[in-house]
Amino acid sequence: MRTVFGIAPLVFIGFAGILPARAETGLASAFEQAWQRQPVAAAQAERQRAVAAQLTAAGAWTAAPPALELGARSDRFNRNQGAREFDAGLALPLWLPGERSGAQAVASAEGEALAGRLAALRLALAQAVREAWWGWQAARHDVELAVSRVASAQRLRDDVARRFQAGDLSRADFNQAEGAHALARAQRAEAEVAEAQARYRLESLTGQPAPAEPPQAEPEPAGMKDTAHPALRDWQGRAELARRQLELARTQSRANPELAIATRSDRAADGEPLDRT
Repeated sequence: MRTVFGIAPLVFIGFAGILPARAETGLASAFEQAWQRQPVAAAQAERQRAVAAQLTAAGAWTAAPPALELGARSDRFNRNQGAREFDAGLALPLWLPGERSGAQAVASAEGEALAGRLAALRLALAQAVREAWWGWQAARHDVELAVSRVASAQRLRDDVARRFQAGDLSRADFNQAEGAHALARAQRAEAEVAEAQARYRLESLTGQPAPAEPPQAEPEPAGMKDTAHPALRDWQGRAELARRQLELARTQSRANPELAIATRSDRAADGEPLDRT
């Protein structure tokens, strides 16, 4: 009577080479979905508009918007002799020497710092998405492997059952084959639980159901091909912005001068001509 150990190696037949050879990755799509759910991505356009407005203000001819000055005085509530005085003027705040170029440099540095911060945040998110994505892929492959093991164990158990009924194998051999089948099913259940957990981790980042069949290989996420490392670019942008702000603060050592153009019309009493200056 032959023992089950002579046929036990059949359990492992077909285990090797079952992983799919094709590169199934929708990593770029998953990253973009996760990025669109980030608050910083929603505020990105507004931040860029703020930087553009800062650049426009730094390129203006005056340090601040012109101010219109209007005034009127009369003796209507005391002597009431017809005295009147009217003032109208325009005040133009002027740049201090070097202030305009310094403000433009600060605005440009702010734009570079914003781009660096966004690149660093995209890199950190890409790492999280990549780990979740490939963790899910590995879990899916584990499930496929477990399913194959269950099928092999099922075929082995059926074969041993037929031989046991024919008297070629003992009940111990049958029990061993039955136990191998039960173990394979338990491992498949564990692999399915692990796959579900990995899929939920990915879906919590993307906000979308994980595809049943991941699409074919796609280009890597946009913005990840910069020559400089995003983290280094972020810190360089922060340092440059701080340096430019310091230079501008040194330039703004006093209040901005103003160029005022005004006209005045007044008369001392009723019947007298207006005096304009």
